[in-house]
Amino acid sequence: MTPDRAAPVFHVGYPKAGSTTLNGLNRCPPFLDGMSDPYRLAFQGLYDYLFQTAPIAYEKAKAAECLASMQHLMQLHGDAGKALFLSCERATSVFYSFPCQKTKALRIRDLLPSARILIVVRNQLELFKSLYRDEPFDPRGLEVGRSVDANAWVDLDRGRRGLSFLHSLKYDAVIDLYVTLFGRENVFVCLFEGLFAEDPGQVAALAQFLGVGEDFILARLTSRTVNRGRSRLYGLASACKRGMLPRVRIPDRTRAVIATALNAFPRRRVELSRDRLELFAELFGPSNSRLQREHGLDVLSWGYPGAEHGA
Repeated sequence: MTPDRAAPVFHVGYPKAGSTTLNGLNRCPPFLDGMSDPYRLAFQGLYDYLFQTAPIAYEKAKAAECLASMQHLMQLHGDAGKALFLSCERATSVFYSFPCQKTKALRIRDLLPSARILIVVRNQLELFKSLYRDEPFDPRGLEVGRSVDANAWVDLDRGRRGLSFLHSLKYDAVIDLYVTLFGRENVFVCLFEGLFAEDPGQVAALAQFLGVGEDFILARLTSRTVNRGRSRLYGLASACKRGMLPRVRIPDRTRAVIATALNAFPRRRVELSRDRLELFAELFGPSNSRLQREHGLDVLSWGYPGAEHGA
């Protein structure tokens, strides 16, 4: 079976895995304009419903409201003859979001039962380093936590109650979940590294899945905004702000100017001890081996942790 090209696409992205670039697809033909008022209203409702941190119990009214908005958006999508592309990295994130991935996947299915699912994965070690540069704080409470070094971050995350960030990066489990809910033919998985290196095979496969030309994908990748992460100086400034002025609110525009200036400095170096690197190989090896063996993803060439043990 092949995916229905008229069905909406939902990118259940990972933070630091191309989500900013892929989210920009909804601003480009042939996809429905993501800047239009109906789209923004429907997506905000979807965002609130899928990713709020509150339990599900009181949500019936919110679910009905969100479903009505989504049905209206689907009608616009059909009338305009354009594809619908939705993207949100919080579908797989355990931070700033309802932490149960199964709950969020079921909500997506309830709202968009015919959706095609796009999943982009990234080398877990590199993804961790990128996230840590931005959030070098105790992962048990990123918004209020103290600054910690990278090794301590890993240890604290593993001690979190519920689904930890590192365990959420066992990609095979996430892929299995969406395949079960939407069907194998409606789930496409690609590697961040291959896609953004403009690997011809990855680009061609993604273009076919989305029902667009390869030139369209290449143009989006070429014009992408590169998120290089936050600098070491930015991290120090954030830690000082939390420790000394926790209740002072800086206006958004001022904060953006300060962030731009601070991020012009070199990025923080992130180094893990040998035993933490071995932990990554042990934790992710079986999952990454399945990506190589069952999904044909060349994780071995891109140095995914532990992939060599299943080669």
